Amino acid sequence: MEYRHYHILTFEVAPAELNQTRDWLYRQKCLGVETSSPEKQQAMIRAYFKGNKAVEGIRHSIERRFPHIHKMEATTIGLPVPTDQPANFETFNLVDGIWVSSSKGDAPESRQEIVLKPGLAFGSGRHDTTQLMAQMMNLMSHRPTSLLDVGTGSGILAIYAKYLGIERVAAVEISSSARKNALENFKKNGCGDIVLVSELKKTKGSFEVILANMVTPTLIALREEIVSRLAPGGILIFSGITREEAQELRQAYPGFRLEKELEQGDWLGMRLKDLTSSGSRH
Repeated sequence: MEYRHYHILTFEVAPAELNQTRDWLYRQKCLGVETSSPEKQQAMIRAYFKGNKAVEGIRHSIERRFPHIHKMEATTIGLPVPTDQPANFETFNLVDGIWVSSSKGDAPESRQEIVLKPGLAFGSGRHDTTQLMAQMMNLMSHRPTSLLDVGTGSGILAIYAKYLGIERVAAVEISSSARKNALENFKKNGCGDIVLVSELKKTKGSFEVILANMVTPTLIALREEIVSRLAPGGILIFSGITREEAQELRQAYPGFRLEKELEQGDWLGMRLKDLTSSGSRH
């Protein structure tokens, strides 16, 4: 699979310099800028750049232009390059005892098998973030009765949830082509009862576990919608988080205890438990 790399730089500036800094970053061909103005005396900036430039060069340019910045951190991530062509893949081990293949019967004997129709490049389960999610699910201390998979893609994690014995599984996917692929995969694996919707707001009821394999800004932006669908005392399982973003993600979900954290490649997986009572989340 082909990957495209991006640099993420985070730092703090005085609030009075926020607009000037943001404008300068865009003039440097920054792909995007996220800002926050906390109650403290500093404002946080996160800037995204293409990975075809050396990250240290970008960092030094920022530090020269704004010598009074604080807490500069830089990281590089790799994301699969989307393609319109089916992505054939060799059979591989998702987690212990679960193999993923594109044709039924390709898995080793006496092993459970998830069969996926080759779809777009992202979603077969080989990506680090998907494997972290599956590991987190596998390590749950008890089997819940309900689970929601937000951003299901090929549907692999929703299917794995059914393999774990979770009775009520629902999934959300905004891409129409991915939904079509996921529905085919649900049927291939005898999971036709998984409810698939196009928007989070269309889900019904609450869930003991909610999965979301997304980049950190999206996890933060969807906080209210995600938490409102979690049953009291429920579990959130996230990936798509870099080490540098972990603290910000935790701060965006107050009232949750970190139960488990795993790392693979550039990414973190987190399992968070709700400590609040019904109706008291904010």
